[in-house]
Amino acid sequence: MRAHAGHPDTLLLLGVIELQSGRAAQAAGSFGRSLHINPSQPIAQALLGDALMDLNRPEEALEGYDRGLRLSPDLVPAHFGRGNALLDLGRPLEALASYVTHLSMRGQVEYNVMKDLLSADRGADLMERVNGHLEAIARWWKEAEASIIRPDPNVLLPTGDKRTESVRNGFRLFRDQSAAGCIGCHKDYGRESTYFYDAWGTIGRPTDLTLGVYRGGRRPIDFFWRIHSGVNGSNMPLFSNVLSTKDIWDLVNFVQILPYPKMRQQFGVEID
Repeated sequence: MRAHAGHPDTLLLLGVIELQSGRAAQAAGSFGRSLHINPSQPIAQALLGDALMDLNRPEEALEGYDRGLRLSPDLVPAHFGRGNALLDLGRPLEALASYVTHLSMRGQVEYNVMKDLLSADRGADLMERVNGHLEAIARWWKEAEASIIRPDPNVLLPTGDKRTESVRNGFRLFRDQSAAGCIGCHKDYGRESTYFYDAWGTIGRPTDLTLGVYRGGRRPIDFFWRIHSGVNGSNMPLFSNVLSTKDIWDLVNFVQILPYPKMRQQFGVEID
C-alpha cells in the first residue's frame, strides 16, 4: 500500500479501513484526497457521505450522496445514506422518499436475481446478473423522474357548480364496465374486494374506497396519477388509454366524496 500511497484506489481502501475502525475523521480525509485525484468515483462520494454522517455533518454528507448518485444512479446504499442525512436535517418526507427508493431498488434486484437463479439458464455470473439488473432498474427510476405526468392544463378539476355533474359522471364511470369499470376490482366500492397476488407474489387487496384511507396520497393529483397510469406491480391498470383527462378528473371528484355519507347525499350518490 505504501508503494501506491498516492493512488486514488489506495486512498479509497485506506478510508474504508479507517471508517470500519471508527476513525471517521481520518476516513473523510482519505476519501477526500482520493476524490481530489479522481472525482468521478461514485462509491468514494457515498463513502465520504458515510464518514461525514459519523462526524455529525449531515448537510455535507447529503452533498456527497447526491454527487455519488449523479455519477451512478444505481448506487443503492447511497439512497439509504441520503435518507439518513435528510432525516437528520429535519426533512422527513424527503428522507422517506429516499428510503422507499432504496428499498424498492434493492427489493426488485433481489427478486429478479432469485428468478434468474430459479430459471433454467444459470450460465451468467451472479454479479453480472446483479449489476445488469441494477443498471436497468436505475434507468427506469431516472426515466420515471423525467416523465412526470402533467394533466392537460386546459382541462381543470371541476369545482363549484360543475362539481355535482363531475361527481355523478365519475360515479357512472366507476360502475360502468364498458368505461372505467373500477367496481370490477373494487367490489362494492372496495368493501367486498377479493384478495390477489401482486407481481412479487405478495397478497394484496383493492382498497376499500369508502374508508378514506389511501397508500399513495390523498391530493387530487395523487388520485389522478394512479388512475392515469395505474400502479406497477399491482393489479391496478392504467386508464389513460381509455379515459379522457376530463373523465379522470370526474373519477377523482367521485372518489374524494365516496367515504363521506353526507357528501354522497349532497351529490346524489347512492351506494347502499
